Amino acid sequence: MHTTQLPQQVDRFFARQDWLDDHADHLQELIHDGFSAAGELGHEVEDVLHGKFLGHPLHPVLIELPIGAWVTVGVLDLLEVLGVKGLEKGSNAVLGIGLLGSGAAVAAGWTDWHKLKRLPRRIGLVHGLMNETAQAVYLLSLIARLKGRRRAGRMLALGGLSIIGVSAYLGGHLVYKHRVGMGGPLR
Repeated sequence: MHTTQLPQQVDRFFARQDWLDDHADHLQELIHDGFSAAGELGHEVEDVLHGKFLGHPLHPVLIELPIGAWVTVGVLDLLEVLGVKGLEKGSNAVLGIGLLGSGAAVAAGWTDWHKLKRLPRRIGLVHGLMNETAQAVYLLSLIARLKGRRRAGRMLALGGLSIIGVSAYLGGHLVYKHRVGMGGPLR
């Protein structure tokens, strides 16, 4: 398979995953109802999370912090495995910063996603669930590290980075193949 075929392969795969639609319907309804239940404040929060004040979605801006932090954790973990001493506190702190930043990125991402339709909605659902899975894996990594189980923490972080890598591909696919967030009014 040539790399240029990968976007078509991804679309063909998700086109067959109609079982995702019921889950997507339910989640989109929950998000919509949550914003609506808060009235005008809910719509203001939705506008902020969508990035109306920026003129484009906020999610791509916010993902820089957790992804950057978690890649840094991967580098620090590799250096630790190679024998560099004294990196434990730094890698723990950077991992925690990534977790804190990921909350806002996830909220903005679901805000953008809840208006999507058809194939991009399916891809976006999996993208979002993968991001939340990675969050949970990184939280487990931090807990393991704080309990002195550095090796387990490093392995979990490697798993989290792998999940984020695939999810980032799907996010890029949504933007560049399906033009999600690339035009139209921001509400």
